[in-house]
Amino acid sequence: MAGKAMFLIRVQPGKEEEFIAHWQKELPVLKTHKGFRARELIRVVQGEGAFVVLSEWDSPADYQAWRESAERARVYGEDLAPLFAGAPVTGIGEVLPRME
Repeated sequence: MAGKAMFLIRVQPGKEEEFIAHWQKELPVLKTHKGFRARELIRVVQGEGAFVVLSEWDSPADYQAWRESAERARVYGEDLAPLFAGAPVTGIGEVLPRME
């Protein structure tokens, strides 16, 4: 059963483009992780440095393995965390039927 991870991230003023560049740079690392399907980075309009991240995984367990990996610790601890204006708000959800 597929899962989606959701984040609301606030970036320090003036650091938005640096954040986006780091985020794009890390995609090849993420693609090698078991169960990864896709990721979206959404800039919140009128959000002043706010971004929403959606990532899709084969299962919540695959996402949890990523969360506990050394690669993720490096990405968030060394590269992205210094750009954050506060702790990200995170959650994992189960994908239900899509309505269109």
